[in-house]
Amino acid sequence: MSKFIYFPSFSAGAMGSSLAKNVKLKNGLSIRFYSEEFPEKYRHTDILITAGHHYRKEDYKNALGLTDKNLVMGDSGGYQIASGAIKWDKSIREKIFNWLEHNSDIAMNLDIPPKIKYEGMYEECLKISKDNFKYFADKQSGNTDFLNIVQGTNEFEYVNWYNEMKDFPFQGWAVGGGGRNVYTFMSGAFQSLNIPKYDDSFQNQVFKHLPVSTEFDNEYLREALTWDDTIEWKGQCTMAIRLHNFMVFKEAIEKAEYYVYSHDYILKQVLSNDMYELLMSLDKMVKGNNPRTVFEKYKPLYKKLSNTNTNEVDIIKNKFF
Repeated sequence: MSKFIYFPSFSAGAMGSSLAKNVKLKNGLSIRFYSEEFPEKYRHTDILITAGHHYRKEDYKNALGLTDKNLVMGDSGGYQIASGAIKWDKSIREKIFNWLEHNSDIAMNLDIPPKIKYEGMYEECLKISKDNFKYFADKQSGNTDFLNIVQGTNEFEYVNWYNEMKDFPFQGWAVGGGGRNVYTFMSGAFQSLNIPKYDDSFQNQVFKHLPVSTEFDNEYLREALTWDDTIEWKGQCTMAIRLHNFMVFKEAIEKAEYYVYSHDYILKQVLSNDMYELLMSLDKMVKGNNPRTVFEKYKPLYKKLSNTNTNEVDIIKNKFF
């Protein structure tokens, strides 16, 4: 995995609190997959933590046991503002900036996404975000590499946002707002995982161990996660399930990268024609001199794969509060 860096996001909710407590499974395995306590073969040292949930906890990085051997991405909490979980107030900007500088190596700027609660308020979100970006640019000490961010709901808004923000002296770029249906998918996955908690038919399960799908399961979870554990569905079980899911994800990453960087002939065999064309278009954007031309050429494909009927509209103007 030398070409990309993957930052799993586990810092919120039950997993986050369990990481802070350094919970161990009943076989003694620490759930801190990023620490030297974790088996080196399966260790993943990079992680994302979010100010949106933890900006009041000033020393959160140390609370998780993160060290200089970990690469920490800090999320600024823009999504929590857009969802209404955090009420936007200019006074929280300094707190979030200081939290990111203290707890992360790389961090997102404090953008206000023009989505969810602020749908249709693009101009207001852009204006406040730009003011936040200027504040971050002026205050950054060099301790953390801050990323510039582009936001929007269509290509015109993204281009306009980029043009407004491109001159800030940050250390890279991030794109926001690309996965608007992930919440629906994860809600379905969570509901499926909850079935054992309510289904009495699992009480008489003959087999002690859950099915093994990764080497990690076989080496570390066979005794730490049984059918009885899933029936009881207590804290350790949910932590073990999360570790299992993360290791499945890591295997998927390795397989995806194997195919993406393999011979073109192999790639064509494992992908649909549309997905193959999508990857080729991304390659052309990165390597070419005119990504806009590539975008226009493949725009019908992007819309097809996005299953969207959204019309090309002008930037919406509305009141923010």
